Amino acid sequence: MQLTQPMVSIIVPVYKVERYLEQCLVSIVHQSYRNLEILLVDDGSPDNCPQLCDMWAQRDARIHVIHKKNGGLSDARNAGLCQAHGDLVAFVDSDDWIALDMIEKMTDAMLRNQADMVICQYVVAYEDGRFEKRAPENGPVEVLNRQQALSELLIDGRLTNHVWRKLYWRNKMPKDVFPKGRNFEDIYVMPELFAPCKKFVYITDPLYFYRCNENGIVQSAKIKDLRDCLAAQEHSGEVIADICPSLAQQVEMCSVWKTVGLWMDSVFALDSAQEKCSFQEQLNEKLKHAKLQDVKILGKRKQLALLFIQHFPALARGYSKVLGKDDSFLSDFKKLLRLVRHNLRLKKEFKREIPPKFVVLCTPTYGNLGDQALLKGEQRFIEKYFPDYKSILISLDDSRCVKWLKNVISSNDIIALQAGGNIGTLYLGIHNAQESAMQVFAHKKLMIFPQTFYYSTDTEGRKVLEKTRTLYDAFETLKVFVRDPASERFVRENLPNTDVTLMPDMVLMNRPQVSHRKRKGVLVCLRGDAEATLPIAERDRLLTMVETRFSKIRQIDTHVYYTPKDDTEVQTLLNQNWTQMAESELVITDRLHGMIFALLTGTPCVTVLSKSPKVEGVYNEWLKGNKMIKIIHSLDDFPQAVEEVLSHHDEPLNLEKADAGFDEMAQEIKKMWKVN
Repeated sequence: MQLTQPMVSIIVPVYKVERYLEQCLVSIVHQSYRNLEILLVDDGSPDNCPQLCDMWAQRDARIHVIHKKNGGLSDARNAGLCQAHGDLVAFVDSDDWIALDMIEKMTDAMLRNQADMVICQYVVAYEDGRFEKRAPENGPVEVLNRQQALSELLIDGRLTNHVWRKLYWRNKMPKDVFPKGRNFEDIYVMPELFAPCKKFVYITDPLYFYRCNENGIVQSAKIKDLRDCLAAQEHSGEVIADICPSLAQQVEMCSVWKTVGLWMDSVFALDSAQEKCSFQEQLNEKLKHAKLQDVKILGKRKQLALLFIQHFPALARGYSKVLGKDDSFLSDFKKLLRLVRHNLRLKKEFKREIPPKFVVLCTPTYGNLGDQALLKGEQRFIEKYFPDYKSILISLDDSRCVKWLKNVISSNDIIALQAGGNIGTLYLGIHNAQESAMQVFAHKKLMIFPQTFYYSTDTEGRKVLEKTRTLYDAFETLKVFVRDPASERFVRENLPNTDVTLMPDMVLMNRPQVSHRKRKGVLVCLRGDAEATLPIAERDRLLTMVETRFSKIRQIDTHVYYTPKDDTEVQTLLNQNWTQMAESELVITDRLHGMIFALLTGTPCVTVLSKSPKVEGVYNEWLKGNKMIKIIHSLDDFPQAVEEVLSHHDEPLNLEKADAGFDEMAQEIKKMWKVN
């Protein structure tokens, strides 16, 4: 009989993660799927983790704590598996976290497809606040058979050799499946977990957030680590070949591919030259009979490395050092070639007899949908107010190669900098790219679409601000538009020679066409990046209050964690985001554009005020007449705010002040460039 609401056991090994544990647990206890058993396995952690585990167990009856002597990750997972009672099992590492609807989506996919295993997409969260979706995919679920899944596992591609981000049937898992006392235990065990499964479902939604330790094994490898990895890979290949003999040839090819990778990694190992040489000789023995024509999977880079390893080992070491472990040299070189080709096309476009141009510098090349919506708003602004102008977009990457522009720009061409919240020290890489592009036009006219200014008050912040002041003062004519009063005050006080005017956020130029189907549930859109300010305890409290009022909770973000390939994909992603909001009763967010997206789709929204003044500033200046939005300064006000915004869900959109602002901004630009 098909289960309709199976219990899911979530096993969390805990060891020396005091700093991250509560973020992990908040994401688990507030899952939209409620039929959970949460097993916290304290693996003899010497910090405050045991006490934290017990405290959370007292608060939530679904949590059970297993205290044991330290035995390593495999031993902890086995201990949790032995005491699990759920029909389904998921593993979450205690320094990671999961989306609020991960278990619901994965369980639904498991039951709907009658699958044996479900794998979701994941996001790498770096300590500096960056996020990266490992496989830039956006589409429906994919169903795979065993051979297809094992093939993916071999190349460690979309499915990867990670125990986490997967949902298993407990009855298909041996209780002591995880090998004790081994490194790279996930590589050892995954083929055995795949073996009893016939049907796999792959979800492209990023539901698991993996915290990347910059000081981990990959970054500071030793020869012992590389030997352990080699042993794990060899074991995995042998098991896969036994399970599915038709993959034997691919196993051999992948073995060569992975061995070449380990050889190149050994060049950077923190060991003596003698130890490196000994390990490389071991790998040479494995690679000496490999033929280039038989290992097409390697790609050109590793094929060349294999050739060098077989015939010129010394040259191979130099080759590895030049390229680097992360292929940064090669990827940067390829990117440079793309930039050169793209800029040649831009040059040709400028040379042709075309109408006057409206050039927008430093347009986003990343997956922040708020910034992408800003660009869409700018394009609509140009179409509406400057219909005789041809829009030319210069991306952040392209902006490094635009020195030629100053010689072909005519006096009628308008030059503008992309809108957003990127000026200052918060996103210094983007800020520096913007100022480099601006320098090209320092003796011409330039305008900046509505921005937010933020500079830290430390020594570094003051230094960056002084550089900005010098650059702005060098302009013949510079017009700066800002979107919030705090930024206006900042510019007037710190950049006194700069002409600044307060104008609406450019996203408000968008008018999404969404069908308002029957609304259901609440959509939570909370920051997890460098601007996140809501403490874990407050997030926990907020989600608890949401659960008391709404039965259906979904998680969304205005960031897709990868670079969309083209304008069509950007529009598709924006439409998907807006549709999700239009189908919700309520949006809860601390994001500026989460709030604006909700407004544009007619969705009631409670905004939890962050430390950034831009959220309240934009609201007070341009959106205050819309009663379906409410900003709260304290979570004590949350229940009343929810009732207030829900009572105004049918009120028409009021953007008269913003529209008047855009009219005024267009007139100022036309006056600046003497456009009729």
